[in-house]
Amino acid sequence: MKYSVFGFLLGCTITSSAKAAPLGSDIKKISDNSLTLVSTAKDAEDPFQSSEVPWSSPGQEPKFPTLTVDRTVSYQEIEGFGGAMTESSAQILDQMSPDVYEQVMNSYFDPEDGLGYTFLRVPMGSCDYTPYNSWSYDDIGRGDTDFDLDSFSIQNDVERRIPHILDAQERAGKKLKLLASPWSAPAWMKTNGAMICGVNSLWKDCTLQNDTDVQQSYANYFSNFISAYNEYDLDIWGVTVQNEPQENILTYEGMVFTPETERDFVKNFLSPTLLEDHPDTQILLLDHNKGKVVDWANVILSDEDIQNKCPNVYGMGIHWYDGDHFDALAEVHESFPEFKVLATESTVKRDPRHNLDGGAWKNGEQYGHDMIGDFNNHVTGFIDWNLALDSHGGPLHQNVVVLDHFGADSMTICDFEEGHETSGQCIKQVFYYYVAHFSKFVKPGSVRIDWSLGDDAPADVETTAFLTPDDDIVVIIMNKGNEDASVTVVDAASGQQADISISARSMNTLVYPSSATTAAATTTTTAAAKKKEGFVFYSKPKTDEGQPEDYYTQWDWSVITTVATWHPDDSDFVDYAHSQGAIVVHGVGTDVPSLGDPDYRKQWIDDHINEALENGTDGVNIDIENNNLSKEEKEGYTALVKEAAEAFHAAIEGSQVSVDFPGYPNYELRNYDYAGIGEVADVVVIMGYDMFIWDDYSCFWKGSKCSLCNAPMKSIEFGVQEYVAMIDAEKLVLGLPWYGIGYQKIAGIPFNKGNIDLRYILNAEDEQGSEREWVGGDEQCWKMPVKGTDKEGTERVNVVYFEDSESLKPKFDLVKKYGLGGATMWNAASLEYGGGVGADEMAKIWGIYVDSLSED
Repeated sequence: MKYSVFGFLLGCTITSSAKAAPLGSDIKKISDNSLTLVSTAKDAEDPFQSSEVPWSSPGQEPKFPTLTVDRTVSYQEIEGFGGAMTESSAQILDQMSPDVYEQVMNSYFDPEDGLGYTFLRVPMGSCDYTPYNSWSYDDIGRGDTDFDLDSFSIQNDVERRIPHILDAQERAGKKLKLLASPWSAPAWMKTNGAMICGVNSLWKDCTLQNDTDVQQSYANYFSNFISAYNEYDLDIWGVTVQNEPQENILTYEGMVFTPETERDFVKNFLSPTLLEDHPDTQILLLDHNKGKVVDWANVILSDEDIQNKCPNVYGMGIHWYDGDHFDALAEVHESFPEFKVLATESTVKRDPRHNLDGGAWKNGEQYGHDMIGDFNNHVTGFIDWNLALDSHGGPLHQNVVVLDHFGADSMTICDFEEGHETSGQCIKQVFYYYVAHFSKFVKPGSVRIDWSLGDDAPADVETTAFLTPDDDIVVIIMNKGNEDASVTVVDAASGQQADISISARSMNTLVYPSSATTAAATTTTTAAAKKKEGFVFYSKPKTDEGQPEDYYTQWDWSVITTVATWHPDDSDFVDYAHSQGAIVVHGVGTDVPSLGDPDYRKQWIDDHINEALENGTDGVNIDIENNNLSKEEKEGYTALVKEAAEAFHAAIEGSQVSVDFPGYPNYELRNYDYAGIGEVADVVVIMGYDMFIWDDYSCFWKGSKCSLCNAPMKSIEFGVQEYVAMIDAEKLVLGLPWYGIGYQKIAGIPFNKGNIDLRYILNAEDEQGSEREWVGGDEQCWKMPVKGTDKEGTERVNVVYFEDSESLKPKFDLVKKYGLGGATMWNAASLEYGGGVGADEMAKIWGIYVDSLSED
């Protein structure tokens, strides 16, 4: 490996006069005809070397052990990557010359020439990497209290860190996701009366006082911090409750929580306070080593209040300092799939033998191994520790005690000691490049996808894979062995193969556009394209109001695969649907309290199979819309879907069992096992409607915006993203409303008057001359005054919020954007099939629906 003056070269010297090409400037352009391979190897001359690898023809016998990549199976969505702006790092940045500062900051935050960091962790107050005395945002005299936080101030951050954070945000070109973590509450709130636990903590607690006023004041302390940062145009994406809450630190700030005390503080104080003041800020639990994650999750995430009343609880934050514990991460996901896990801190101990020549290679491999293992077990992002440190791994405010022995490593190590030949220079460490192999390519919004290594693959090869928002497939391959290795990468969708050589002791990123292999799949027999699920909800027409009885003959049956009906005994319709090549399923509900009873479930399934056999239908569409399921009901719901799918498939060839899910998982208080149900159901319908204020009433206590639109665009896309992260996208069918919601204002409050078919709305617009008005922003629908009469015959002017072809198109476009399995609507009868004023709009909406199911 070459050691040269600064650019972004491994072990390079960063000076004000020496510059080189930005990170990845030599990366080959991604081509439809080949794969791009980027490699950093111990014995190579330079890091991050790029080459092109050609595809070979599908169907050949693989030359090497296979690495099969399958984009049709997806897992968690990736939040992003980042580091920490400690006060020690800020002081190191202050000491740099302007040119070196420019290069170092770009190396982290520039999306093109650097790592493209989108996360930044910010300690709340002082921590071990604070080159000053201990301090908090509310320091007062010993023995005093300040429950109203009158002395609260972030002035230290304004002077020391916020200028660098703002600069980082400008270089990133968008808002950074700031994750704030306290090492200690203000001293006056603690049982030991000091921020550092100290020696007396060996016999005295070092905890937050178990006092209602203190705990509420501490929750307000978080809220004040978020508000203060907001004033500087900085958004706090999330907070952790406490950094390393199980460490009783003697020499720097700390505070002890147990799982039980952290649970109670969150559900009784922190969560409700932030829901009221900052509803978009996430709360992360634990923020400590992975070995503790199962125990903490079992105590906190299983709590019914946390599950049902704390929608701002993101999940768990983890550190890596007690080992891999990848099995623990998998266990937490299996037990609590609705919660997420983020890697919030990692670093290695300073190695004085290597930290001024690029660091030990094993450090890079430790990062690579941990990131691959974490991501393969559902972790959503990775945050490193200090952005920059000095050659001793500091400075620390307790440096007399811990400087040489306890100093940490950092991606950027700087030497500012007088008399050194290297004084004023900074060095990039090995693991910078190992992280770059992820962060440069796995952009926020990417999803992890399935992969498998052949049994004959070398034991030292580790891998993971992702699908990016740009529709590129990214495969990470690390070889920790001392021998070169080779694998044959197989794209499962197309059958195409590529032979990849992997150098010894190397990290590699393989990138190729999924469109290239998708196109290839259409010309081979190895991966036939699956037809999209054209799902239709059917109800009988109101023939007395002008709708033809056989209005379904006007549908575009070329794309329809499944029709769900509440009239399975309508033999004319069932026969017609079958003649068009579609299957028919019966829409059903169930008695939720009985779901925990296996005998009830079996009888329910047997009854519906017999009904299907009698009517000649092909399955069931299960629609359960109950809130706050008990543990038994929740498990019973998942079991019902699994048992129904198995029984229907055995009894009726080609049958289908589908389920209807709300617009997003946290809708109202629906606490289903979404991932578990999604795994066993044939089709999952996302009901992207009824998300207006009087149906999704949970917006009141969630603190989210309450909408009058039936299908707010932001809410729909959020729901799609949430479901794609936990369920195979090809099983998901996006449903949108072909109807509107009427409101009557009483004392200025819009009360729901019920659903109104789009054909009625368009007739009223034509007859009454009403003018519609666009509702933009996060909502994107139309509103319009409509005259009507109430039950007493009094004429009133109501307001209707509704969709048409213009508002529906970008929402149906989400099917292609996220690779969903299909689309549907509620319901097909809402349009004009009798030749009235809405006939043209009916044709346009059907056209948009059909287009969402096309394969282009």
